[in-house]
Parts: sequence; structure tokens; C-alpha cells
Amino acid sequence: MRKNQIKTLLIVLLSGMILAGAGCKKDDNTKTNKDKLVGVNWKITAMTVSPAVEIGGVSYSDLFSFLPDCSRDDLTKFNSDGTANFDEGPTKCDSGDPQTTYGTWSLNADQTVLTVTSDDIPSDNTILELTDSAMKVSYVSVEDLGSGLISYTTTVTFAKQ
Repeated sequence: MRKNQIKTLLIVLLSGMILAGAGCKKDDNTKTNKDKLVGVNWKITAMTVSPAVEIGGVSYSDLFSFLPDCSRDDLTKFNSDGTANFDEGPTKCDSGDPQTTYGTWSLNADQTVLTVTSDDIPSDNTILELTDSAMKVSYVSVEDLGSGLISYTTTVTFAKQ
């Protein structure tokens, strides 16, 4: 091939790549955390604590296994107006409890901390992962479970329903 033919071929190939890229749908990375949170039901699928909690000489880090089935089917929905719905799901733990209770939620300025308030008690949750289908948050609490004050980090994983 001559130099001009090679140059023309490179220009055609580069132009084709640029046009193909322009026609592609943009990645969904433009969604904010608020966009991903709002308007869907979230259900807990995992819950762990670190350090592990010791009960009767046995250490436990998987808190999800201790959740009763009636709590595993609960749903949380974050509404665009800053309110939140906490639904008991198909199985209620106490038939006298309301099916749905309400609270509020907000994100900090850089959308990395989700504050959820229920029964006038706020909880700050660091967002570890948030996609269109899954969310993982963690929060720290200081508890005295018999061994003095210990700082525990609880990590909760949710799936979009």
C-alpha cells in the first residue's frame, strides 16, 4: 500500500470508531445516589457486625441469621420528597403493628452518607456501594454487651425488589 492509501484507511477507521462511540448509549454512571435510592423497594439480604459479638463463649458476626423471617421480608422505600416508608412485608412479626410506618431520609452534600430517621431517632449510614439493584451501608455504634464499651460496625446489604 502506498502512504496515501494507508493514511486514508487510518482516517476512515478512526472516523468509524469515533462515530460508533458517539452512537453508543451513555453509561448509567451519570445517575446520582439519590436517583438510585428513590422510588424502589429495598429488602435486607445480609447483615454483619465487626468485631463479632460474643454470646455464651461463641462469636457471631452474621446478624442476618438471627433476624426472624417476619423481619427478613420487610421493605424500605425512599420517596423523592425525603419521606421513607417502612413496610412489614407479607409476614408481620406482631399482628397488632401497623403494616407501614413512616420516617424521613436525607443524603449529605456528596451523597456518601444516608441519614434515616425512624421514631425520631436518626441513623447515619455510610454508603459503601449503591447500584440500581443493590445497596450496602454501614454504621457504627458503641455498646456495652458485658465486656465494656466496644465500637461495632454493622454492615447491611439490601437488594432492590
